[in-house]
This record gives sequence, structure tokens and C-alpha cells, in this order.
Amino acid sequence: MEINIKKISSLIILLLIFMVYFIVASFSLVDCAFAKDKKIKEGFYKTGSMNVARDDFSATLLNDGRVFVAGGKLDSSDKNGRAKNNGEYLKSTEIYDPKTGEFAMGPDMAQPRFGHQAYLLTDGKILLVGGYTKDLKWNLINPSIDTYTDNLTIEIYDPIDNKFKKSPDLFVEDKIDKTTFKPVIYSVQIKDGRILFIYCTKNKKRIKIYNPVTSKFDFDIISEWNKIPLFSTHSAIPLHNNQILYFNHMENNTDEIYLYDIDKQETIKGPSRKFSTQNPWLINIGNDNILILGGTNDSEYTSLLDAEICNIKQNTCIPVKSKLKESNRLPLLIKMDSDNILILKVGYYDKLNSLVEKYSVKENNFYNNNIRIPQHFSQAVKLKDGEILCLGGKGRVVAYERLKSPLRVVGMTVTLSLLEKELINPLSKIKVVNDCYIYKY
Repeated sequence: MEINIKKISSLIILLLIFMVYFIVASFSLVDCAFAKDKKIKEGFYKTGSMNVARDDFSATLLNDGRVFVAGGKLDSSDKNGRAKNNGEYLKSTEIYDPKTGEFAMGPDMAQPRFGHQAYLLTDGKILLVGGYTKDLKWNLINPSIDTYTDNLTIEIYDPIDNKFKKSPDLFVEDKIDKTTFKPVIYSVQIKDGRILFIYCTKNKKRIKIYNPVTSKFDFDIISEWNKIPLFSTHSAIPLHNNQILYFNHMENNTDEIYLYDIDKQETIKGPSRKFSTQNPWLINIGNDNILILGGTNDSEYTSLLDAEICNIKQNTCIPVKSKLKESNRLPLLIKMDSDNILILKVGYYDKLNSLVEKYSVKENNFYNNNIRIPQHFSQAVKLKDGEILCLGGKGRVVAYERLKSPLRVVGMTVTLSLLEKELINPLSKIKVVNDCYIYKY
């Protein structure tokens, strides 16, 4: 029996090739599994920039996972950092797609607005209300002075058609006194998806509730001043039983807790607070337990570090075990998961690198990982995948061209780029920016 050397050699070569392929494929599978388990370092990661630098705008998560950005104001620079239109109020909108990490321009609103509220309705549309717009009457009298007035209108955006729909009149002309006192709108979204509006003048308050199912107002009440609650939007929060928790400013310069029952149209006193502060910020951390933090004292108007948990069912308030590490006046509060609240402290324009802090519901304690914000964000939105999109606001813009020649410092030649890593450039300015980041954890 003759042995065919060539056939055996071919079989051996094929066997070796198969073994090498099998080993490489096995290592690739291991690498893929390791990559999936490998944790991303917590922090801020740059994503696409908005087409327009804007501050004091709204950002709302759509049902399809995109983010709708509307309005705001621009008082410093365009996308390239150049000075542009100081004091411009914006009616433009943008849409962020997390799949591409890019922004696309959306339809313009009927009129500019900033400092407004945006609510996701039960039908997937976005309702924009209130805020401020340019005071056209005053600008005609004195064009050199940039003034604004309260925006008393609502607009509804349909993401399917990518258009603004005709909106019902919120407050038409009536006999409410609007000449002796500037009218103001306050709003809050109830748990069932309806929107409660309060319209205030000097002597009267008017309350309406918009129903997105019928696209009409459920009821319209005009009442004496003390019969309807007055609250700022950030100091009111809906509860599960058609009640609204809000703060009532007392004569002792303390904001006390009150509950407004929408169905009964009654106001009752809530639990007594542990700390005397004004204008605190709140977030529902679950089961109608409210985290109350920050706020100011009336004498110095400085932000405070105390925080407390208000339990509506037990009618009690208990202090958080620890204080915040750094004070802030305008925090962004985002619920990361059932146990952790992210606190982005962005209340001071002269301190753009505030410490990122978190609150643990389970431990009733604040903690941090020594991470600081890269700029003063105007908005933050939790995306469908759990990551947090942080948008726009104010940042530090270098006010000069980078020098090409090296600088000589104490006998050492150092390039300007190296200096910038260690020193804050005294010529840089804080301006409105279009930069956006993804906070990963």
C-alpha cells in the first residue's frame, strides 16, 4: 500500500489552517465578551454640538428616543465662537438623534421664547408654555434698551409631522386686570398627563387644566387671590392622588410646604420643614417621597447646603444624613435609577467646574466621585439607554488666537497649549455655547 505524501501534506495543512482559524475566532469571542463587560469610565464625553449656541431653553425626550430642543436666548457667540446678536431671543428648534450624535434643525416656533416650560403629552406631542419673549411695544419706544415680557401663549409640536399645530387659546382678552400688574403664567403637569395653568394678575388668579386627549380645557376658574396656590415651576411637583406639592412663601422668609387638591380645589398645610430656606429645588424620588435641597436664606441670598426628605403619607420631613459639598443656586436634578439622583450644580457663572454630586435613596446620603462639570449646562435629559445628555448653557471661550511662537517662562520654553492645561486664561470669557456632552456612568 503506497502512501500518497502529497495528499497527507495537504490534509495536514488544511487541519492546521482550521486549528488556527478556530483559535483566532475563540479569542475574538472572548474579546467581545470582555468588551461588553468592560465598564466605561464615568464622566462627560463630547457629543455633537447644537447648530445654535443657546441658553435658558427647553429640552424634552420624545417617545422615539430623540430630544427636542426649543427656544432660549443667545447673548454671545455663534457655532464658531464669534460674537453675534447680543441679546437675541430664539424661536428656532433642534432635534438630537442619539443614534448619530448629531443635531438637525427643526421648525421655528411662532414667536421667540426663553425660560419656558415644555411638557411631553400623552399623545407624544410637546406642549411649550410661558417663559419670556421680546417686549415689542417697549422696543418701539426705546430700541436701544433690550427688554422682555412674559409670554402668555402655548404652542404644540407634533414630532410625526415635524410641525407646530394650531394651539387653543390659553388666556384670551377678558376683564382680568392687566393694566396695573404684569400677568404671569405658572404651570405643572399632573400625574394623569393633564397640564395645570395658573394665570396671575394683581387682584385675581385664574386656573385652567388642559386635557391632551380632547385638546380642550377641562375647566376654567377665576378666583380671589388667596383661593388658588401660587408657585414657581421648579418649586411644585405633582403627586399620585391629583395633588400638587408646592411652597408658600411665609412672612418669616421661609418657604413652607402646602398641598393643592385639584379635584376638591382645596389647599392644605403639608409637613413642617426641618430647614428654613427660600426657593429650594425638589424631585420625587419614589412613592411620593420628595427630596428638597438647596435654596437660599433671605439675609445674604447665599445658597445653602442642607437637604431633607419629605414623606407625604407620613406627613414628616427628615434631614439628609450629610450636607452637599458645594453650594448651588440652580441645580439640574436627574433620576439615574431607583436609588441614585444626579445633581449637576450650575448656578454660578463664575464657577463652571462645580462638583458633580449624587444622592443615594437607600443610604439617605450625598456622595461624589470627584467629577466636575465642563460648563454651566442649561438642560440635562436622560436618554432611553440611561445615559444623560447635557446641553448648551454657558462656557469659557478663549478670547484670542493661539500663539504660534513658544513662550519663555523662568528660563524654560513652554508652548501655550501646555500652559492652557494648567492655567485659566485671564483673557477668556464666559459666553453662551452650543457644546453638548454625554454623561456616562
